[in-house]
Amino acid sequence: MQEKLKTMIRTDLDKNTKKNLFINLAAVCAALGMTFYFSERMWFEKGELILSAAVLVIVVLSLIGYTVLKWKLCTFAFVFILSMGGASAFIQPIFNTPDEHAHFARAELVSRGHLIMDPAEQHYETIQSFYDLQDNKGIAYTQSDVKGKRIDQTSAETTNVAASNFTFLYIPQGFGMLAAKVLRLDVIWLLWLGRLMNLLCYAFLVYFALKLAPTLQFVLLFAAALPMSIQQAASLGTDAMINGLSFLLIGYFLHLYCKDGMASRREVLLFMGIGFLLTMAKITDIFLAGLFLLIPQSRFGDKKKEIAVKSLVIGSTILVGALCYYYYSTFAPCLELKKYLDVIHADSKGQIQYILGNPSVWLKNFGTSLIYQMENYIKMLSSFGAFTYDYTILTPVAVFMYSKICFQEQGVSLNRLDKFLVLLMLMGVICFTSLAMYISWTPVGAVQTEGVQGRYFIPIIMLASLLFVSSEKNTRERENHMTDLAVINYMAGAMLIVTAVRYY
Repeated sequence: MQEKLKTMIRTDLDKNTKKNLFINLAAVCAALGMTFYFSERMWFEKGELILSAAVLVIVVLSLIGYTVLKWKLCTFAFVFILSMGGASAFIQPIFNTPDEHAHFARAELVSRGHLIMDPAEQHYETIQSFYDLQDNKGIAYTQSDVKGKRIDQTSAETTNVAASNFTFLYIPQGFGMLAAKVLRLDVIWLLWLGRLMNLLCYAFLVYFALKLAPTLQFVLLFAAALPMSIQQAASLGTDAMINGLSFLLIGYFLHLYCKDGMASRREVLLFMGIGFLLTMAKITDIFLAGLFLLIPQSRFGDKKKEIAVKSLVIGSTILVGALCYYYYSTFAPCLELKKYLDVIHADSKGQIQYILGNPSVWLKNFGTSLIYQMENYIKMLSSFGAFTYDYTILTPVAVFMYSKICFQEQGVSLNRLDKFLVLLMLMGVICFTSLAMYISWTPVGAVQTEGVQGRYFIPIIMLASLLFVSSEKNTRERENHMTDLAVINYMAGAMLIVTAVRYY
C-alpha cells in the first residue's frame, strides 16, 4: 500500500498540483493554529492540545485524499462528514445541542420498540440513565460524573420526548442506543453511539445527493459541510434527517432536470417519496417539493402528461402536508415547554386571534422583524452548542465562500419564470417557518418573532444558489477546487477547535 501510494504521487501529480496542495495545507493549518492560539480560553491544557491536533490530522488527510487519491466529491464528502462529525460527536459536551435531552429520551424509547406515541400523553417513560446524563448537561465527559457509570434501565419519567415528531427521525439514534445496551457499554455510549448513527445516516444522504447531482456539487457540499450542519448531524437532533433529505431532494431534482430522455415512473415516485419524507420531517420545508414544477416538459413527453404528473406530485405532497399538520394538532401541549411559554405569555390561540383582529399592524411588524432579524439568523450559523458560544469570523468567511462557489460553478439554465418560482419557494420556507414560530413561541402581540434559529434555513442555502449560478460549462480543473475545500475544512475545523478549547 505504501509503495502504491508513492507511485501514485510520483506519476499522477505534477509539480503545480503538489505545490498547490502544499500551499493549501500550509494555509489551512496556519489558520487553524491561529484559531487555537487566539482563542479566549486557551491555556495549553492537555485535552485541548490533543483534540486540536486531531482536527489538524483530519484536515490534512481529507485534502490529501481528494488530491492524491483522487476521491470523487461524493466520497470526499462522506469521509469528511464522518471524520469531522465524529470528532464533534465526542468533543461536544453532554446534551449540549438544542433540545438534545428531549431527542435522547425519544430515541431511547425507539430503541425499546416504542414507535407510536399517544397524542394525549404528557408524561413519558424513560430510564434512569437519562437523568444521569441530564444532571451533567453542558459538561464535557472528562469532567462529568458519568465516567465509568453503567447503563441503568430503571424506569423513570420525563415530560418532553418531542412526541409530535415522526418516529422515523429517531431510528438511526435508536439503533445506536440499542447497540450500546446490547454490548453493555457505559452510559455515555448511549449518547455517543446515538450521535454517531445519526451522523452516519446524514453522511449517506449527502453522499447520494452528490452522486445524483450532475451539477452544483460544490454548492451542495458547502451547505452540507457548514460547521452548523456538521454539529447538528453529529447530535441526537432531527436536523440530520431534515437537512439530509433536503439535500437529497435537491440532488434528485438536478438529476431529473439534467438527464437525457424522459423521466420514468420510478423516478417520479422516488421524487415523491423523498418529498413526502421531508414534509413529514419538517412541514415548512414542503415548499422544496415545488422544484418538480421546474423540470422541463421534455422529461414527460407532451404537455398534457406534464400537467397531469406535476399536478399529481404537488397535489399529493400538499395533501401529506395537510395530514401532517392535522397530526401535529392532535398532540397535547408538552408540559416542559408549556411552563416556558406561560412565563413569556405565548399562546397559539391568542396569537391567531391577535393576527386576525389586527392584520395590518401584525403584517407590518412581522415583515419588519423578518427583514431585520435575517442578519441574526446568518450569524447564528456561527454559534455552537446550545448557542452558548460562537466564532463570529466564520460568518464573513462563509458568506464570501458561498458567493464565490455560486458564481464559479456551472448551474442549470432557468428562465425568468423558473427563477421566480424558486424565489417563491425561498420566501415560502422563510415566511412560514417564521410564522409558525410567531404563533407558537412568541408572546401575544409581540413586535418581534421569537424562537427562529438560523439552522432552520440550512436546506434553502442550496435552493437559493439556483438564482445565482451560471449555466455556462464549468472548465475549472480539479486542483483548482483545493482552495475551496481548504476553506471548507477550515470552517469545520475552527468550530471543533473552539469547542475543544472551551470545554477541555
